[in-house]
Amino acid sequence: MKKIVQTSKLVRSTIVDWVLIKGPELFVTIYGK
Repeated sequence: MKKIVQTSKLVRSTIVDWVLIKGPELFVTIYGK
């Protein structure tokens, strides 16, 4: 069970990182023109 919790935390932090990095890029790509 602990492994599942660790994995979900890792996935969640990875998604957060991806959103923080890709979110602004996407925003600029769509609205920056």
